Amino acid sequence: MSSVAASRRIRFGPFELDRQTGELWKHGTKVRLQGKPFQVLVALLDRPGETVSREELRQRLWSGDTFVDFESGLNTAANRLRITLGDSAENPRYVETLARSGYRFVARVDEVGELPPAPAVTSAPPAPHTTDRELRWGMAIAGTIFVIAATWWAARRTVPETATFQQVTFGRGMVAGARFAPDGQTVLYSAKWESEPWRVYLVSSVSPETRALEFQNSTLSAVSRSGELALLSRDGRSASLGSTLSRVPMNGGSPRNVADHVVCADWSPDGKDLGLVRFAGRRTQLEFPPGKILYQTASALGCPRFSPDGTQISFVETPGRGNAYIKVSDLKGSVRTLSSGWSVAGGVAWAQSGREVWFSASRTGGPQALWSTSLSGKVRLIFQAPGSLRLEDISRDGRVLVTEMDRRVEMAGRRKSRAL
Repeated sequence: MSSVAASRRIRFGPFELDRQTGELWKHGTKVRLQGKPFQVLVALLDRPGETVSREELRQRLWSGDTFVDFESGLNTAANRLRITLGDSAENPRYVETLARSGYRFVARVDEVGELPPAPAVTSAPPAPHTTDRELRWGMAIAGTIFVIAATWWAARRTVPETATFQQVTFGRGMVAGARFAPDGQTVLYSAKWESEPWRVYLVSSVSPETRALEFQNSTLSAVSRSGELALLSRDGRSASLGSTLSRVPMNGGSPRNVADHVVCADWSPDGKDLGLVRFAGRRTQLEFPPGKILYQTASALGCPRFSPDGTQISFVETPGRGNAYIKVSDLKGSVRTLSSGWSVAGGVAWAQSGREVWFSASRTGGPQALWSTSLSGKVRLIFQAPGSLRLEDISRDGRVLVTEMDRRVEMAGRRKSRAL
């Protein structure tokens, strides 16, 4: 057994595995991985770079007197492991499948000192050496990987504390909105994975199984307490023109158009009507109900969010680049600023007490953290992670839904053909 495999804590990519406690961490936050998938990972990490046969895994994971469908059980465990790692059987970064033979762990594995969990700091691998003759063209592609995570700490806490993250999406692409369903356990979100079109998905926070709903080329804006969705069309028009807002039951049906040129919307707490932000020429306006203007400005406005009692609407206003305000309006259109001095801000939601507005923001333009402001303007830090976070929603029992934003730059190239 190698010294790496003998270590209590080992690192690969952004992950760290604690063999003693049976915990897996990503960027310093715990990732849920238990049972057979965890045992498969440990078995592969015991011998990184080597083939671990299916028979070896059978003997390790199931005792000799246990009667199970071994082939199906191992395939399921390997698939769940890949989902957790964000890996792919077709283009493996961590776990390679060897047909009818076994599996091999292909990523670099490092020993970590016996320290308490801390955010993993990884360096980019050295770029392959490419000469001018070999590089004919290059293109930088800016991609965003969004990961939805549910944190399980009470919203009424007054000091920052360690949050437990549960990862519920594992695709590579973009997420454009996420909300808790009325049951508090189901998460709905819209995403564009790889080359797929925009779709709305449903996933349970207690199971990794994801189901695509019938709504294509649409993004989720809000979910009402009765399960009705507010969707924004993705019909190819310029984002500067806004989108068509429609409402449709979560279990399917024909969408009913509500308004055009809409940026974002939220359901009132009673689920009867929508508040929205809409483009109106060179101005942006907050409306509730649709058609009744509460606030109009030349600045950009973010998504509106109703307070739990339905008497106030919070939103972000950005007059210019590097300048953002957290504001609130009552239903008569009286607007006041709760917090200012933010370089970038977005993703607002109300604490269930109705006494705080939570938001994701940064003072410096760096990674965004979770903050809150009281209605009197007292600001406090809620949670900060190594990456940039965007607040999506807060459930009635105080759980928080966020996206983790991971921006990557890629370069493509090809060798210059040589004359024969």
